Amino acid sequence: MEYESTVESSSPRKVNVLAIVDTGISRFLPPSLDLSTPATVSPDCLFMIGPRMQSDAGDVRVRARVGDLLSLTGTSIDLNSNSAVILYGVGSATGERVLSRFRPRFATRTHAVQANPDSANHDGLPALHVNASFQSLESKILAYGTEHILFDFALYTLSESGQKHVLFSYCRCGVAITVDE
Repeated sequence: MEYESTVESSSPRKVNVLAIVDTGISRFLPPSLDLSTPATVSPDCLFMIGPRMQSDAGDVRVRARVGDLLSLTGTSIDLNSNSAVILYGVGSATGERVLSRFRPRFATRTHAVQANPDSANHDGLPALHVNASFQSLESKILAYGTEHILFDFALYTLSESGQKHVLFSYCRCGVAITVDE
């Protein structure tokens, strides 16, 4: 069931989209440690979710208005615990100019919460408060239509000790984003 707001507003909305990378691709990927020539990965490894949108491998459809803000965040399929992903760029490849240039945004929280591994009931509660930084890439919707964009991300895997993420490869994945009313 799709949620439809009963309140009409002419002010821009923020459309949050989460890109989830299936980091199992690292088993098949010839890595690139050169930031300017990332390894190309199939859109089959990228899952995108958000309100008012549909997503299939390499094809994303978002219902939004011109002037709305598209905010993209990313993580690995295991929430950056074993392998990790950092989105570092989104650029236009081909097609109509539907989105403005993506710009990075950062937020730091001095009391972000995380599950407490030593909780009495083994349920993660009460939560621990930790310092944490968060990143998003944001773009303004300029027009309706379809634009082919390239997602650039750094893929990290665990070191042999199992405690430290190390850079495995810079990666690029192409998708088509269609914006409809």
